[in-house]
Amino acid sequence: MKYALILASLFFTATATQAKTYYELSILNDYLFRGITMTDHSPAIQWGAFVTNGNAYGSLQFSNVEMAEEAEGLPIEMNVHLGYDHRFNGFNIDTEIISYNTLADLGKEETEFKFGTQLSRSSYFNVYRGVKLKTWYPEYSFKKYIEKRVYLTGRIGYWMQDDTSDSALHGRLVLGMDFPEFNGFTLFVGADMITDEAPGNDNEDDDDHAGIVFGFTKRF
Repeated sequence: MKYALILASLFFTATATQAKTYYELSILNDYLFRGITMTDHSPAIQWGAFVTNGNAYGSLQFSNVEMAEEAEGLPIEMNVHLGYDHRFNGFNIDTEIISYNTLADLGKEETEFKFGTQLSRSSYFNVYRGVKLKTWYPEYSFKKYIEKRVYLTGRIGYWMQDDTSDSALHGRLVLGMDFPEFNGFTLFVGADMITDEAPGNDNEDDDDHAGIVFGFTKRF
């Protein structure tokens, strides 16, 4: 975790005078990370700081998470994102390093590398590679405005791991509405589905899960 803090401090300090910065506060009915609940299907409060500087970007994000009774520390997840969007004539290659950390001894620390590209004005394809767990997660996503302030987002990804044949298909579809008169306030509701709530365990009986997701986000 100390390396994540060092990276975040260096990035935000180096870009503070030139970067564009904003903050977000979100309250959700469930923190679902690629279809897997991080809060035991309980509400989550999330806060993030986001920075862009030309084609470079980064963020520092926090969320409450579920913690076992025997674990020590705070039930908080801290994620650091550092990326650069390489742009060429007519296409781009987006590269990113993501560090997932917890402020408790949950054993969930992970580092991911992302490689992706923008397929169209509103759609993207990314591939995530987990270093510790040796996972792959290719994902297609889109965001489309139906009206001026009403939008639809969707994503579909496939969870795989090197050391197991167990995998999972994940999908999410969300309808949201922006309220510019309230300065960056957004409400959203949608559906989230995964074909195995515990991928990587090689269970013969997959435990499918589908649920409703809803909440709001406020940008500052």
